[in-house]
Amino acid sequence: MTQPVATSGLRTLGACGVAWLAICLGFVPLLRAFLTVETLGDSAGCGTCLAWPVLASDAWLLAPGWGALALSLVLKPAGLGWGLRLCVLGLLLVMVADVAILSTLGLRLYLFDVFKFGGEGDAIGDFIAALLRSSSRGLLLAVAAALLATLFGLFPQTRRPRLASCLALAALAALGAALASARLSPEYIEKVATLNLVQLHYAQSPNTPYSAAFVADLQQRAVADAPVCLPGQDRSSNLIVVAVESLSSYQSKAFGGPLDLTPRLDQIAQSHTWFSRFYANGFSTDLGLIALLTGRAPIPAVGRYRSVDVYAGFEDPAHSIVAPLRAAGYESAFFTTGDLGFLEKSPWLEALGFDHWEGAEHPFYDGWPRAGFRAAEDRALYLRLLDWIRQRDASRPFFAFALTVQSHPPFVNKANGKLDEAAVFRAVDQSLGEFVLALEREQYFENGILLITGDHRSMTPLHPAERRAFGERAFARVPLVVIGNSGLAPGRIDLPFQQTDLLPTLADFTGSRVCVRPDQGRFLRAKPEPPAWILHARGDVRNRVDVYFGEHNGALLLDGDASTWVGDRPDDWQLIADEIHRDRLRRGTLDSDIPKLIRILGK
Repeated sequence: MTQPVATSGLRTLGACGVAWLAICLGFVPLLRAFLTVETLGDSAGCGTCLAWPVLASDAWLLAPGWGALALSLVLKPAGLGWGLRLCVLGLLLVMVADVAILSTLGLRLYLFDVFKFGGEGDAIGDFIAALLRSSSRGLLLAVAAALLATLFGLFPQTRRPRLASCLALAALAALGAALASARLSPEYIEKVATLNLVQLHYAQSPNTPYSAAFVADLQQRAVADAPVCLPGQDRSSNLIVVAVESLSSYQSKAFGGPLDLTPRLDQIAQSHTWFSRFYANGFSTDLGLIALLTGRAPIPAVGRYRSVDVYAGFEDPAHSIVAPLRAAGYESAFFTTGDLGFLEKSPWLEALGFDHWEGAEHPFYDGWPRAGFRAAEDRALYLRLLDWIRQRDASRPFFAFALTVQSHPPFVNKANGKLDEAAVFRAVDQSLGEFVLALEREQYFENGILLITGDHRSMTPLHPAERRAFGERAFARVPLVVIGNSGLAPGRIDLPFQQTDLLPTLADFTGSRVCVRPDQGRFLRAKPEPPAWILHARGDVRNRVDVYFGEHNGALLLDGDASTWVGDRPDDWQLIADEIHRDRLRRGTLDSDIPKLIRILGK
């Protein structure tokens, strides 16, 4: 009996739909391979050698995906087939999200980051909308879709479309399995970039615990030099630190970058004092805050990437920047236009001992347009800070820390809704320049110092010119500008410093005596004293802690007992590695907190 035309048409349409899903599934790894080569090919020093490992890695997902689609065409009842297709569609969407994040932020889709930012629905919506409007790769996907749809229309219709599609998909699955079995992974320090999403999360070696034997052996080994106590400067100038979201050296001509997005900051820097080799200790805002406000490198604790307790282990008020300032009689305050509920900043700031802290909830910002993290623009933050300074008791010196939000990735230009880093940073630069002029009008600099820096290097792929200029250290380079009577000579200072040096620097500046370790520098003095080494927790390779010393670069790859040192080695490399392990052990192991993750996503 001949099938009804409608039923036959639906089956043909269903088979074509499955084939279309299969082609899309195969196209995404090709795009990821292209992006990986574009982002890391130069640093790998092997051209396109990373492309095949990416394809081989993703083939472990493609083979079962194509196989599931083939099986969906023959399973009965039909509901089982539709269930398999939905699973494959979910896999495709996750892989597309991974490629989108790689293309715009230079990072991979970590489950931890999904939980971390999952509650920011408005920011995510802005990101997706701007990506679709701005990305040339979005246009590429649209063109590819149109071409493939046209190609489908040219295919002659077979009498057995479901069987033909099933056989084709089975052949693709076999091809994927063959590719997945190939040994193509390069011996390359960033080969984590070639892993598929399942392998990426399975290979979270920072979560690997230490054994009792390793801990016992560590306790027997020599420790780093004890802190050296020195006379301080015992000064009492007012202090403001502005941490500009994602401000990076590559955006500034004065700081040696290939872009010219911060002309006002460059002009301010060249009129005062600026540090050309200043480094962030982490890759995100929370890590930058930890380094700046606790003086401790934000090395991931064991279990860090299965927990959203980003400040766990860094709550000790004795290790807070507030402690030496309070001893010197300072009032301390923290300002941001962002949501303090995000990542639970308020309890952390209270634990550190701040006298005052405020964010997006403050009535001052009522009526201001809001963006991601419910944040008003930077100009509102600066006006609020000026208002607070005017109203406070001027008989007591103060320390104010201001965290901006407007330039948070992915740099959505609110004027047109597009991704536009240049427009966003020029607006941020303009507001920052106006703030400095306002402080001058208020005669703040008669007894006040302003420090301007970035909270971390922007979460975007490295520019080729940036890598050539800064090498591996490009991942950590951020500006530092000092304005006011700091004791520093005006002009450029080429000595290396890091965010964790802020605490010992202010302790030295305000106290009569300061005790510093070899890895701590002091930069607000006539002769700045740099640290012996600098640490940077990487975001692209989450188990890697870069170590900069002199003109050399090394790294510790965290993996419990199997942690290894790579790259250049200073004479005391073992002492540095051991101190990193001891610090992680002191902070304990973080457990996965599924209820907290669910609560965050539900907000």
